[in-house]
Amino acid sequence: MESTNPGTGAQLADLAEPVAAIAGPGSIASLRGGWSAHFDGTRDPDHSMSIFAGIFIFVFGSLGYPLLPMIVGALQDHLHFTIRQVGAIASGEMSGMFVSAALALLWIRKVDWRWTALGCGVLLVVCHALSGQVSSFEALLVLRFLAGLFGGSMMAIGATAVGDSSSPEANVALLNVAQTALCAVGFFIMPPLVDSYGTSGAFLFLAVYVLPALVIAMLLPATGRWSKPAHAVKAAKPATKGAVAVLLFVSFPAFLFFAGYAASWAYIERIGVTAGLTHKEVGTVLSISLISGSAGSIAAWLLRMRVGRLIPTFVTLLCQLASLAVLLWFLHGPLFYLGALMVFVFFVNFPNSYQVGLAVHADTTGRAAVVFLLMLKAGIAVAPYLAATFVRGDDFHGPMILGAVLYTLSFLNFWAAEMRTRRRAAQAA
Repeated sequence: MESTNPGTGAQLADLAEPVAAIAGPGSIASLRGGWSAHFDGTRDPDHSMSIFAGIFIFVFGSLGYPLLPMIVGALQDHLHFTIRQVGAIASGEMSGMFVSAALALLWIRKVDWRWTALGCGVLLVVCHALSGQVSSFEALLVLRFLAGLFGGSMMAIGATAVGDSSSPEANVALLNVAQTALCAVGFFIMPPLVDSYGTSGAFLFLAVYVLPALVIAMLLPATGRWSKPAHAVKAAKPATKGAVAVLLFVSFPAFLFFAGYAASWAYIERIGVTAGLTHKEVGTVLSISLISGSAGSIAAWLLRMRVGRLIPTFVTLLCQLASLAVLLWFLHGPLFYLGALMVFVFFVNFPNSYQVGLAVHADTTGRAAVVFLLMLKAGIAVAPYLAATFVRGDDFHGPMILGAVLYTLSFLNFWAAEMRTRRRAAQAA
């Protein structure tokens, strides 16, 4: 149930800005500010350290998801969990991130970001470390949900800190590069640790990897800023039932798209291993392919709206289906695996700005970006467990096919929403 309180609306609209920035592309911006303040929390959001801290707090909080394929492999190979148990654990962590995104609407402008990020960082490290010491399905499920909850809270703080800068879209390029680089390093280092130490190696690596966030948290400003003009609050006016229905309709493609992504990505490591690649080869390929993800965001920024929204999203559909087809039926060695994954990851990031743009353009409630984020989190939360029901023994074709179906449904939903928006715009003209 949505609040009709103007103050709450302002908070929602304020949080919407960084969400939209993260979902879409960015360009590398020069950072401003000197080193005059470090840990006092009074630093301006445009200070270089504020931007740096926001970026890395987000990235360190998010690492559990992009590195999920290695976790999935470790759980199945070393703890011998069933694929449904593995899917439940993966969905549990993503569910924690979804819950944290929803709860952030209530507290993101009311707390000291430094101490909240520090506390969440400490608890995230503890969850990672304890995850490496347990072998019980139930205990691990709870720990991974909590890891998602604390990591997702760090993501909310980092996203809002980046969004409070004067050029949030530009600074997202730095966030993409940072996330890509850290994940690429993770995929390179984790395979030998998993081979030698099993799940303990994977989770303890995550625990150590997140430790820098405990220092970086204190570089954050204590709070952000709300510098919107007074009339901007009108965008967050009380929503009618019709407006909410429209917003859900134009945002639902994000749920389908990211569910398709998560259904495929969660088991992408298993596809490589069952095709005969070693864990080291799979990790190296995943590491390299992640670089193309940033290229997808930059390509969308360069293209912008020059060809509208439908053509880029249709090209995305064709290329995603082609990459999944290679993974399903034409996987004849590491080079095929690498090529398919580079295309796949490129077109995960490429359409985001068009999806967000459609939702924002059609929305009359001022809540489009927030709802988009919740749809995204919901998609990645439910998909790994759902995809696990389509696995048959060592045959992981089912999740890839499910991903292809969800991608197709996402485009059809997007096409219908775009056509509706064009008709409404023509009628209003």
